[in-house]
Amino acid sequence: MQMSGYEKMSKGWEFSQWLKWSVGVIGFVSLSFLGINYFRHFGSSKNQSQEVLHVLSNSQHTPQEPDRVHLNTIAMPVAIRNHLLDGNFRTVNRVDEITENCKMVFDSSFMDSTGSVPKRADVELANPAEPFQASDNITSGLPFRRLVLMGIGSRICFVYYERGGAMYPSTCLAVIDYSQKKTIWVGESVDKARSLSELRLMLSRQQFRDSAGPIC
Repeated sequence: MQMSGYEKMSKGWEFSQWLKWSVGVIGFVSLSFLGINYFRHFGSSKNQSQEVLHVLSNSQHTPQEPDRVHLNTIAMPVAIRNHLLDGNFRTVNRVDEITENCKMVFDSSFMDSTGSVPKRADVELANPAEPFQASDNITSGLPFRRLVLMGIGSRICFVYYERGGAMYPSTCLAVIDYSQKKTIWVGESVDKARSLSELRLMLSRQQFRDSAGPIC
């Protein structure tokens, strides 16, 4: 039985609609699948990027510093500072000759990165001419500080030492009032004295910085 022209057109239109519907469904399913995969990949990449940024941020904000302890410089008016080492001092240049009352205050003036007083071993001083961390080329097991000169007076003592572990090592002078059991002044300089008279000259010439922060 032959179909009329109208029936043929009707069948053709139905087939066309069915084909469009099928293509639409297939396209929707394909796009949905691709979208799910994209967001999974994007989310994973985003998480990985955040992890990388977190690691980089931590590495930038928590640098690993080899010298874990520091002595803060302490500011003082020049007119007073220039006379800190006036009077008579018995000078020594061996660590084991530093008096206990002076060494105790000196050691307890240091702070670590958490703001706590470190162990005495972390404030170790090498004797003059002994090896220490003279530069930023770190050698395991060596102290970061080396004694140059120490003086003991009737009420005041001082510890003058080299501070290494940096590209440009410097010297530091800590003046201690051991009758009050406290450090009263700390200064830092790129110059180096070898005697009490040279140290006094450096003070009078204002060769010490006393507002440099935790550098000693």
